[in-house]
Amino acid sequence: MGSAPRTADASDLDGLTTTLSAAFEGDPVWRWVFPDVDGLRVFWRFFIGNCLRFPCTQVGGDYAAA
Repeated sequence: MGSAPRTADASDLDGLTTTLSAAFEGDPVWRWVFPDVDGLRVFWRFFIGNCLRFPCTQVGGDYAAA
């Protein structure tokens, strides 16, 4: 069994950005909004960075779940 979920912090920004960008890069709606994968990464990095200001973002394992 994997590790228990924990509260994410600023050190998780890169891992969470990579995970969520990869999860949505093939989605037809997100590809329409962000045809360039780099634009999608910028969006997620901005969004996650703002979320990390609050202790409500949880991460599990090696970014297997967020």
